[in-house]
Order: sequence, then C-alpha cells, then structure tokens
Amino acid sequence: MAVTCGAEGIQLDGELLSGDGGSAWVDAVPAPSVVDQTGAGDAFVGTLTARMVLGDSLAAAARFGAAAASLVVGGKGGTGFIPTFDQTRAHALRVSEGELSSHA
Repeated sequence: MAVTCGAEGIQLDGELLSGDGGSAWVDAVPAPSVVDQTGAGDAFVGTLTARMVLGDSLAAAARFGAAAASLVVGGKGGTGFIPTFDQTRAHALRVSEGELSSHA
C-alpha cells in the first residue's frame, strides 16, 4: 500500500515492500515549477502501477511515481505536461534518493 502525503512524501506499507508487512518512507521529489496540480495523483498512480508491472519494487515504483507527479504539476490542466519515462527517470535521479526509512 502507498499513502501519498503531498509535498512530504509517500508512506509505504505491506507485503510488497519487504515480505514481512514492514513500512518505509519515500521522500517527495520537488517539482521544478507548479502551475496546476490537476493530474498529479493520476500520474503517480499510473507510473507506480506501470513500473510495478514492469518488475520494479514498490519503493522504486513509488519513487518514479513521485517524480512523474512532480513534473506533471508544471503543466496546465491534467494533460498540460505528460513526461516520458526518460524525463521521469532523469528527474528522479537528479534529486538525491536517500535511504528509505520509517516516517511514523
């Protein structure tokens, strides 16, 4: 399970994370600019789902989802800017990934 906490980050919980029902925190990826927040949640969920289907871990998929969402808010409306995965990956890697940790 992933619970988004806006500009703070994402709380991850459950079997998909560590196999033992643990939890971890993924820091938010700061947006280069914010024009309109429409579509940020859809970008997060869509990217997270696609990356998990492609074999990424929950934590890695959540990181890419956060990066995609932070890029989407730079466009106007839900389809004002839809980043490619190359753009999303570059944005996720540009910001320090840090360690996953408990945020509770």
